[in-house]
Amino acid sequence: MHELSIAQNIIQIVNSSVEKDKLSLVDKIYLKIGLLSNVLIESLNFSYTSIIDNTPLKNSILYIELLPIKIRCNDCNEINTTNDFIFTCPDCKSSAINVISGDEMIISSIHLKDESE
Repeated sequence: MHELSIAQNIIQIVNSSVEKDKLSLVDKIYLKIGLLSNVLIESLNFSYTSIIDNTPLKNSILYIELLPIKIRCNDCNEINTTNDFIFTCPDCKSSAINVISGDEMIISSIHLKDESE
């Protein structure tokens, strides 16, 4: 289960990105995860919530945007997106394609609640 190590990495990145006295204010962590990253979203959420207990991040929630797979056809040079794992060009039906994105794992933003809340 590599989702646990991903959750641990998220925590490390948040800890290094947010001032220590502000960590308890983190309430939302926005992620962008490509479909090709082989991350099981439910397992990542479970792993994250399991390891943030008794930490300053205990009230934070992951918000995950799944990114489609982007391919470029080597024959017709068109760029398309797909959510399928069938890698053929939808325009010319060629299987001569290059995957140009879809394996990303990015923390796109970290949201802190207002200190007055």
